[in-house]
Amino acid sequence: MGRLWIACAVAVSCLASVAIAQPLDVPDHAGDIPDGTPRVDAGVAAVFGKVEAGRTGDAVFGGELRLGLRFDRVAFVARYAGAMLNDFSDRHAPSPDAYLVRLGGDVRYSLWRDRMLAKTKHGTPIAIVRGDLWMGGGLGREQLFFAGAATQTRPDLSLSFGITQTTRPSREGNYHGAVTLGAELLFARAPTSRVDATPSGGIDHSFLVTLAVALGN
Repeated sequence: MGRLWIACAVAVSCLASVAIAQPLDVPDHAGDIPDGTPRVDAGVAAVFGKVEAGRTGDAVFGGELRLGLRFDRVAFVARYAGAMLNDFSDRHAPSPDAYLVRLGGDVRYSLWRDRMLAKTKHGTPIAIVRGDLWMGGGLGREQLFFAGAATQTRPDLSLSFGITQTTRPSREGNYHGAVTLGAELLFARAPTSRVDATPSGGIDHSFLVTLAVALGN
């Protein structure tokens, strides 16, 4: 858990550090900043991390569909995810023991947004793009389907942070592509057991990392 937090923090710091203060001899694909035009996009995301549901040790791997609406610094994101939970208590024979479906929505606010320099993996500048360093929160509803046990349905609360890189490659700027790296904590009521879905009074803490791509106006 701690290593994932550190990795995400380093990635966000590295991306934010390439913000530029003056024009360079590369295409400017950042678009207007600030941007008061409502922007809509749709995308997909890869999801991985760790999910608690009455016990620890379940790694989650899955995907997510997203629909977003942005007004400059503020974004609203609807999300639908499906993932497989793997039990790694036996290192020699990890096995899927549950499936997760989650429907949720987030509100995000850009703490920092500016032009930043996109580079190749070798460090060659490609274009000037928009960067947003954001924090957010939201609500969701989870369904967990356990093999031979009760199906659990529960609400959750999410707290998240991340960075989004947006590019508008057309000369008219009438469409955009966005890449988002995010990390979030989910809080949900813990069940009594995998068999008994009655809330125990405790709180489960889950951690997810998402890498999303989206296209929009």
